[in-house]
Amino acid sequence: MAERKSNDVLSDLEALEKRLREFLSLLANENAPPESLARSWSACQLHDEPLAALPSVVEDADAHTRTELGARMSVIRCLNAVAVLELQRQQGAITAALSQTRKARAGLEGYDAREDSGESCDIAG
Repeated sequence: MAERKSNDVLSDLEALEKRLREFLSLLANENAPPESLARSWSACQLHDEPLAALPSVVEDADAHTRTELGARMSVIRCLNAVAVLELQRQQGAITAALSQTRKARAGLEGYDAREDSGESCDIAG
């Protein structure tokens, strides 16, 4: 029973690692559609079952399985940390671009008032 349970949790963790790697790959792709990022991030959300089972699985597991579970969790933590840092970097870039856009828009507000003189602005003809 403990062996099957540990295999299930290991399988869940391996799948999560794969989904995190796919999410990071999408984050690195500047042309990735937002919908793809949202789907990928949603797929990375762990359900309660694997996390709830982890303590009892670790307790019941042999030394090799404990080492494997620990290593898998360590990789997942690292991938998650990289994803968080990349999301923070991208959020900073978006915030900076938004700020520049707002400043440029504020600088152009005075140019919006046009007078209708009845003359054409077409210099070609």
